[in-house]
Amino acid sequence: MTSETNDDQVLAAFDYILNELPKSCFSLVKEMSVAADLGDYDAVTELAERLKRADVLKNELEQMQAEWQSVFDPESVPLEMLEPSTFVGNGTIDVPDQFELCSPTLRAIRTLGG
Repeated sequence: MTSETNDDQVLAAFDYILNELPKSCFSLVKEMSVAADLGDYDAVTELAERLKRADVLKNELEQMQAEWQSVFDPESVPLEMLEPSTFVGNGTIDVPDQFELCSPTLRAIRTLGG
């Protein structure tokens, strides 16, 4: 088995996660509704926090996807999808290395519960 991953597989993984995340959020909303019906407002608060973290995660994943895509297919990424910090003074895109991409990926995995 090879340990190499091509850019299509990575982009497919981003798409998969970004498509699955709304399903998880919907489940959280349903759990919040049940907890509210039971009067368990501590659970509602905790679930609301998870929902907020999921939204942050979604934004971070979209940013990571745009950064990854900018490496392999820069013409396909709208410039507004990239934060200004990703640009260097001459207007070119500063390509992140694997270590810069690793930390947000690990945060996303940890946020999703491993």
